Amino acid sequence: MKNLYLILLTCIMSVNVFSDVDYSCKEIDYNTDTDAFTVESFPCDQDNLASIDATEFNSGISLFNTGNFRNFVYSNINKYDLYFADDDLFEGEEDEYAQLSLFDNDIYEGERGSGFYGEYYSKRTFRDDTTDVYSYRSVIVLFGFQDDTQIVKTGDFSTGFKISNSGTKTLSTINIGNDTQACEYTSTDVKTEEYETFTLKFNECPVNITAVNSDTNEAFEFYSSLTNIDVSFTDDKVNDIDEDEDTSIYWEKRELLNSDNNKIGYFNFNLYTAEYYLTDNNNEKFAAQ
Repeated sequence: MKNLYLILLTCIMSVNVFSDVDYSCKEIDYNTDTDAFTVESFPCDQDNLASIDATEFNSGISLFNTGNFRNFVYSNINKYDLYFADDDLFEGEEDEYAQLSLFDNDIYEGERGSGFYGEYYSKRTFRDDTTDVYSYRSVIVLFGFQDDTQIVKTGDFSTGFKISNSGTKTLSTINIGNDTQACEYTSTDVKTEEYETFTLKFNECPVNITAVNSDTNEAFEFYSSLTNIDVSFTDDKVNDIDEDEDTSIYWEKRELLNSDNNKIGYFNFNLYTAEYYLTDNNNEKFAAQ
């Protein structure tokens, strides 16, 4: 299963990598019929960056330059799995940076496509031999693709990349934080010889949800929050249990409000996989999600 926008990763992607900037720009062309692939590397560095314009995919995505991207191009089926990070990623102990990740429908075991765009401010607040603590302010939007969503990528490394969507249906989105109140949280990374444990503790973290009925393309606005959630993820280095991770323990059930601030149900959200569903006050799933 391909979950490019795991909340763990979108929130703390840069947690332990505060060193020299790692410039890496690659595009992999993969043929799903023959399993053949070719890799093209680009000479990116601080003076040679690629511009990213994804405003036609979503108007809330800012323009940025990247010296760190990894793109899979499935040319025989005209699909993409894209990841871009801006050129400030991994610089210093106090950072501002952005990331964009999108993948098309039906690339991975028939899975519906999705993605995220995040703008982050991070600061290391504590460090010793085993522990790193960071504070964050982030605005992250998660995209849920429709059945007609199709990523379109034009341009190249020298002219800049443009990303758009050839589909006509509106995408469902979850906005974690917003321009008025960013999502504020801390992450703690504790390492031992056997385990590495990430803990996320959310402070103020509003959530705006746009749920779109895929049949009618009608959009519904809802509100919730991740405020005061405290969750840990443990990596067992000895037994390597990541593949068997029980993600069911990461479901959170939060109140769901309408535009009149009335509770109409619940926002059920998995902090590990970013899956979600909406239920009414009787815990019955909404008819169309």
